[in-house]
Amino acid sequence: MVHDFIENGNSANDLSDHTETDDEVVNVLKLNESLQTFVLAVTSCDRDLYSSISTILMNVSGTDLTGHRTVSNCNGRCIRQLLVKNLKLAGYNAALCKVKWNNSGRVPGGEYEYIDVIPDRTSELSDRVIIDTDFRSQFEIARPVSQYQTTLKLLPVIFIGKGPRLEQILQLMYKAAKRSLKQNAMPLPPWRTFDYMKAKWFSAYVRCDNGGVEDPQAFPKHREVSGSKRCEEQLIHLKTFLKKETDAGFTTLKSITSRGKIFMRAKPSCWS
Repeated sequence: MVHDFIENGNSANDLSDHTETDDEVVNVLKLNESLQTFVLAVTSCDRDLYSSISTILMNVSGTDLTGHRTVSNCNGRCIRQLLVKNLKLAGYNAALCKVKWNNSGRVPGGEYEYIDVIPDRTSELSDRVIIDTDFRSQFEIARPVSQYQTTLKLLPVIFIGKGPRLEQILQLMYKAAKRSLKQNAMPLPPWRTFDYMKAKWFSAYVRCDNGGVEDPQAFPKHREVSGSKRCEEQLIHLKTFLKKETDAGFTTLKSITSRGKIFMRAKPSCWS
């Protein structure tokens, strides 16, 4: 849907030669500075959780995804299911969150999935931490200007954090996308509005403690192969990112794998 909109048209009105004024440059720099502040505003608990997630992902292979394979419109669910399973084995109160919202006229209906972790000491939703293993790609747009590409690279591939920080990031990315599209004389698609982006992570959701595992027998074999390939490609992408991720001070824990299970240290006290 994203790349079928008018984003790909309007070549006659292309403003790729648009020269930014000094004020526009300053505004972009300020936006990027604010975005970087929120991206790097991680807590010690976030870092510990990141280390656990990094350990899991760096020690699994494509074959480990077999038992978590959702073969219909997979979109990385295999990876999310495996993460939920191993985070729970490590003692975290983790679950797959399934979101679905209706068309409101102004905001198109849609579906989304992410993971959350809730500290054992509380049941308050405000304390839950959202994990999105495909975060940066949610903000990719057609024909982005160079300034937007720079802004996009400030986002983590894997987001870990609470709702208020996520909402601030969404607001800034909405502004950046709107500016980029405007410079190319392109309309803002409904799925690039702030309300639609916010709906992905802040709409009502169902928390699936079993990771939302479905019966593989319910789907044809050719769809299973296709879904598996997409998950394996995303896993490779995540591993590449994790190997490069050093600027935020995150460290990967050593672990041992056995029969598809990841053995890690006990969860940090801040999650108990």
